[in-house]
Amino acid sequence: MTDDQVWRLKGACIDDMDAYDSQQLPRHGRKRAEKAWRLCADCPVLRNCAEQTARDIESGRIPVGVVVAGAAYHDNASNGRRTDAYRTLEFLIGRPLSNPAA
Repeated sequence: MTDDQVWRLKGACIDDMDAYDSQQLPRHGRKRAEKAWRLCADCPVLRNCAEQTARDIESGRIPVGVVVAGAAYHDNASNGRRTDAYRTLEFLIGRPLSNPAA
């Protein structure tokens, strides 16, 4: 871990990574999105996480099977499901993602 990523040690997820496995969430829809958001809503480094996730996605590294920055990224996600996660991310970073990988 580099010095500019030490913030990760303060994440709400640091002590229970299994809870952030997207397979632990309801399978579809609003309940899934709400649960993902609740997992991260009070995280002290939510903004840092969102910014890092945006950089990763814009570089072609798409999260898979996890909850990151308040959004669930599915295994083998369809574009529609990714779009929902991307909207959450764009809200947090205050800008659209540039060239998100499909």
